[in-house]
Amino acid sequence: MWDGTYDHDPYREKTALATVLYSCRCNAGDEAVAGWIAGIPRRYARILRHPRQHRTSAARVDLDSALAFLGNVDESWEEIGADGDHMVFGSGEQEELCAEFGPSVPKVFAGLRKSLKAADRCPLVDASQLAYAGEFRSFFPAFSNKVVQWLFHVRDKHDQETVAKRLVNEALSPHGLVKDPVPVESRLVCAIGEYKEMVATTRDPSGYELGLPVGGAPRMGWLPWFAVVADAIAARLQGIRAVRPDEGPRVSTPVWPPVAAPGLDDRLYGNAALFYEAFEGRPISDTPDWRAADVVRRFKRACDSLRFQHEIAPVAAHLKALIAGAAYDPRLVREVLGPVEVFRGVEPLDALVDLLPELLDDRYPPRAHPSFAELPLNGWELRFRFPLLARFGGSRPDAGGGYRLSVLTKSLKPWRVGLPPVIGEIGELLALLPSDEDLDRAMAHLGATGTGWRPVLDTIADELTARIWAGEDEPG
Repeated sequence: MWDGTYDHDPYREKTALATVLYSCRCNAGDEAVAGWIAGIPRRYARILRHPRQHRTSAARVDLDSALAFLGNVDESWEEIGADGDHMVFGSGEQEELCAEFGPSVPKVFAGLRKSLKAADRCPLVDASQLAYAGEFRSFFPAFSNKVVQWLFHVRDKHDQETVAKRLVNEALSPHGLVKDPVPVESRLVCAIGEYKEMVATTRDPSGYELGLPVGGAPRMGWLPWFAVVADAIAARLQGIRAVRPDEGPRVSTPVWPPVAAPGLDDRLYGNAALFYEAFEGRPISDTPDWRAADVVRRFKRACDSLRFQHEIAPVAAHLKALIAGAAYDPRLVREVLGPVEVFRGVEPLDALVDLLPELLDDRYPPRAHPSFAELPLNGWELRFRFPLLARFGGSRPDAGGGYRLSVLTKSLKPWRVGLPPVIGEIGELLALLPSDEDLDRAMAHLGATGTGWRPVLDTIADELTARIWAGEDEPG
């Protein structure tokens, strides 16, 4: 079992660099984009700073690993690609990089480090100003897979209508759903959110702004074809739920205000505080009617998002560091986590030690995540999964109309970059929770008051979408 520590691993770091650069270099059709080197900071900024990417995101971990690899300037071009499995640079790309940054590996690495570090601070630009490359794969994985399927099927065929019908029928097919409905349902729910965010990002039917290949595109255009696929996905989701018995609430009883750990921003222990907040004030040790391991399972379910993957490794590393520090200074636990609930007779430090193996469990194949019927969503998971709606809920809006959209959007400029993720969150939440009672409980967890949120959220999404394209400066 992995012990939660970080070691210098050149192969892992090189793989991360290959992943980061690929996301800036190649579009959804695996074609290299023109001028990709100049676009590195702005393209990776859109991935790294998407509102649903928390600080433990795979995008952030990959960037940190890539920067660590770029700090090693002792290798030649041949040594960089020696492992074979992950060629970071092809020969043509080496020439482009040398022309941009200088003729040697140290100069190229220094230039790439500067470009990638700028992703944290450069201005965000929308797809009309800089077309997507790997952002499409990152933000819309379900539809990226459909692009790959389409291009594969039409490569040697000319009957696009037959191919389109086949792929849509695959989206509608009920095969295998009875045996394993939960993972399929989760994929479909996320795909609906993807589509809502996508159509708020661009209105270009050709898909050029999204970095989609022009050659081999459906005759109707990519966006109209995605609309057909989205309808099929929604129909399939409805079909799954029609044959499934009522499984009870998917959302736990609302708790407000949320627990806030004082050490959340601590450089050494902040990720441990993030993990502790998932307990929502409940004991971090087992009690006769409570299993602390369920929180670990919920935490891993939230991190293992189908769209925005988050890593357990930086969380485990901070927890391990907190345990080590608290062994010498027991006050550290309270300073980082705040008041900690444990079962009588259990020391908080011992409880944290017991949680670490659960967090580090890396068995293969991995244990299936619990369904929402087995382990309902709590407030922490909802805030983690829907951070922009959590920002909206923090203003205590009421379903009866007591809210202002400016509270939600005031820090999301430019609108064409900032507002589509809000619309995607709304679409995903509505698809995730078909029960109005569950939806109202979810909104209460996020801070909202009142009932009847489904039509209100629909209206908000429609209004924000309209205002994006109207170019209005300040939704009110």
